[in-house]
Amino acid sequence: MKIIFFLIVAVILSVSCNTQVKNENFEEFYEKFLTDSLFQMSRIKFPLPGENLGSSDRIPSDIAEDYGIEVEKEEKEYYWERDSWIPFVKVDYDTTIFTEERIKVNNNNVKIRTYIKDSGYEVGEHYKKIENKWYLVYYYKYNY
Repeated sequence: MKIIFFLIVAVILSVSCNTQVKNENFEEFYEKFLTDSLFQMSRIKFPLPGENLGSSDRIPSDIAEDYGIEVEKEEKEYYWERDSWIPFVKVDYDTTIFTEERIKVNNNNVKIRTYIKDSGYEVGEHYKKIENKWYLVYYYKYNY
């Protein structure tokens, strides 16, 4: 009887250990995020907060400050929607034109900023680890 009890406990422990999510590596996640659009969509919780500023929109206050431009600070909430989302793709940027900065805020947060110096073009991505899986939690695009 004791043997059966221990076998049942061993099977339960084995099954529960196999269902735990492995702590996901960011680089492996990001590679798949850029190359598998279905995976990408599963790792974005829509509506996704962010910003989408073009030439007719206001200049972000931090950028305006860099150029000595005074602007009224206007806080607008913007959300990217699933039905209008254009999936990211893997691009080999010309590093003489584009600059990419990766900032590991901590073990659970990574920010990526890609821009063309002195052009007004910049995109930013903020990824957060939630229950051992990486998700895009914020995205902005400036083009003015």
